[in-house]
Amino acid sequence: MADILVCGYPRSGNSWLARLLGDVLDAPVTGWIGVRPLCEEGLGRTGRHIVRQLHLKPVEFPPGRRTIIDAYTLNRNNVGNFKLIHMVRDPRDIAVSAKFFYDMGSITDTIHMIGSGMDHVEVVGSWQDFVGTWLKSGVKHIRVSYEDLSISTKDELRTIINWMGIKIDNSRLVTAVHNQSFETKRAQIRIDGDDRPYGKKRQLEHLRKGIVGDWRNCYSMEHIELAKSYFGDLMEKLGYVVDC
Repeated sequence: MADILVCGYPRSGNSWLARLLGDVLDAPVTGWIGVRPLCEEGLGRTGRHIVRQLHLKPVEFPPGRRTIIDAYTLNRNNVGNFKLIHMVRDPRDIAVSAKFFYDMGSITDTIHMIGSGMDHVEVVGSWQDFVGTWLKSGVKHIRVSYEDLSISTKDELRTIINWMGIKIDNSRLVTAVHNQSFETKRAQIRIDGDDRPYGKKRQLEHLRKGIVGDWRNCYSMEHIELAKSYFGDLMEKLGYVVDC
């Protein structure tokens, strides 16, 4: 049995990808010891893998230390047999999602919090530090963008499965994509949300929109320039269009 770790900055689509993988692999979806993520489901599934969703970044620690140092840190010198997936998303959309989910004040306040890493509710630091640490880590992993997963969900899911060396029938991919679609999942949570972590209301708030490029509906020119000042250099490295 192998653990698959889906790691990304908060509001990057980590829960969606973890649920997709759990569905297609018939694997339970949970967190690490003592950490219960919103996406937890399927604990009775009997597949050969466990999908764990955490806001982990790889940091160098002396050999022999625990693989997971805490809920936010992965020992890159001792990653064991984990299959590591790093989920990325346009930080401008992350800021919109975080503003509503965490009630972080204005868009301006939220961009500052994510860009500076100060007072962030998940205590994971800035987006630049989190994502930059993954880019520099040298740890074997696959990077998945929220945007690509949204545009071509089944194809991206197959790419991830192939990278892990797992063979899956196309029908399982199709079923997982349907089961974990925004509309299907919201309908399901309306029925069983009270039995899920943190309750129905929080679960539905977690699935607010999921739209790629929603920042364009919310940002003023001042917001655009502020986001660029914090995120622009790293966004360019990841292939995001900054000047638009």
